Amino acid sequence: DAFYNEYLAWIEDGLEEEEFQTCLHGALSELKMKPKNLGEEFQRYQLEFLMRTYDYDRRAKKIDFMQSDEMTLAKLKGFVSEIREAPLFYVQVKKVLDKEDKPLPENASVPEDPADLCIWQGYEEGCRQRDLLKTWLPMNTEIVPLSAES
Repeated sequence: DAFYNEYLAWIEDGLEEEEFQTCLHGALSELKMKPKNLGEEFQRYQLEFLMRTYDYDRRAKKIDFMQSDEMTLAKLKGFVSEIREAPLFYVQVKKVLDKEDKPLPENASVPEDPADLCIWQGYEEGCRQRDLLKTWLPMNTEIVPLSAES
């Protein structure tokens, strides 16, 4: 969260028009670059093929949007302002491979999950249960150092 809060705040308060235009032109240049080989060309369409969307003009749509009057710093700042207020949904993936974890840093421990934490197993259960969740809980990513008394 800290990363997003810091950089989204920077976009809202610190990003100047000149830097925005530089980034925009750089992104456009990347999008307009012709593929150098068949592998690069395949990579451009791989996601559409794998996801079966078959939206092969997605790149052209991006270019058209970025060159339109819709792509402005003011609109980007407005979008960022909206998404900063949106609720967050975290997904934590647990391993299935029976392999020993890497050791934690010295004097650290992983805190226990709260008793009221809602845990869903699989996509279908998550879809069925998401509307029943009344309270959204922050993701537990903290590693707490053990005290000297432990």
